[in-house]
Amino acid sequence: MTPTGLTSTAVATLVLLVVAFASVPFLLSPLLPDIALTFGLSTAESAWAVSLFGATLAIAAPLFGLFGGRFPRLRLIRIGLALFTLGLVGAALAPGFAWLLLALAATGVGAGMYVPTAYSLVGDHVPFAQRGRTMGRVMAGWGYAIIVCIPLGGYLADLAGWRSAMALLAAVATLALLASRLLPAGRAQATGHQPPADLRQLSAAVFLDPGARLILLVNVCNMVAFYGAYTYLGTWLRNGMGMGSDGAGLVILAYGAGLALMTLNSRLLDRLGHRQSLYLAHGGLMVGWLALALSPGPGWAMLALLWIGIVQGAALVGQSTLCSHQSDHGRGAIMAFFTCTTYIGVFAGAALFGPVFSTQGYLTVALLAAALNGVASLLLHLGRHRLRAA
Repeated sequence: MTPTGLTSTAVATLVLLVVAFASVPFLLSPLLPDIALTFGLSTAESAWAVSLFGATLAIAAPLFGLFGGRFPRLRLIRIGLALFTLGLVGAALAPGFAWLLLALAATGVGAGMYVPTAYSLVGDHVPFAQRGRTMGRVMAGWGYAIIVCIPLGGYLADLAGWRSAMALLAAVATLALLASRLLPAGRAQATGHQPPADLRQLSAAVFLDPGARLILLVNVCNMVAFYGAYTYLGTWLRNGMGMGSDGAGLVILAYGAGLALMTLNSRLLDRLGHRQSLYLAHGGLMVGWLALALSPGPGWAMLALLWIGIVQGAALVGQSTLCSHQSDHGRGAIMAFFTCTTYIGVFAGAALFGPVFSTQGYLTVALLAAALNGVASLLLHLGRHRLRAA
């Protein structure tokens, strides 16, 4: 048992679960030109693959968060992982773009079942004073997804086509499904004292809590900015800098390294305070996106992405930790809406930034991302007294 209240094995399993779902939008980005070529589409049209995955996850997460309290957490995690895995297998075998979209929709529903439930386990077992450290370790899965899955997926795509990269994600999801047997039950469920789910109470825990509303709104701004800029990053690196999918994946690796570096050292955020770290993170993201868009070559782009990964890691840990602290009884519902707003960002960022990228270029995309991070920082400043005290 670690000092945080979860065994090292359980934390490692949660990391693997995060790697599985985080890899999907990250890997799809550099593959969009290949998917577009296969089905005779433009890159902006093929980006609906990213948008639909995000949209279905955003819809499914709050539904299962509100009603999921009636079922054991581990059951939701395993059923969700099974559907997630089947969806990825279907995506790898899709004979047409419509089938690909359908498979990714199923993948999004499965992720909507298991992701917020897995996050809730951290809140069930870890006191707030140490929660940032544990949440950071779990969120490091986002970095590992980029460090391991994205370069390997890009290499496989160049070698055998984008379908082989999707098959890799299906294999990772299968491993996560098998490993889910190592997870503990939620503490309240394990002791037999889980109160009956009340839809009105759980909804109120989200929508009537000013602190929860604030963090969710900040998360929307952050995720629309990030995924709007990231979705077209691979295409910009390939078309603007003449790189292949494997080379673009290696440049993007710098983001994953920065994200892992920050999240694995998130005990520093516990000491600094998550409110303060969020101010710094969103300010740092404003600088990072502008530096990336103005990069004269791949080397400078890698440095900018390393910085973006570091400050985005601080934002992810701070937002998820503060969100999990707003309510004890309604934690499952709040974390479900946290996942929902994250993937509203996937959908809205990919859909809204596509026309901007096509007509104005990547510099304008980066300016919009920086502006949204500025809005998030302003919201945190204006609403700082709404957050629940530790």
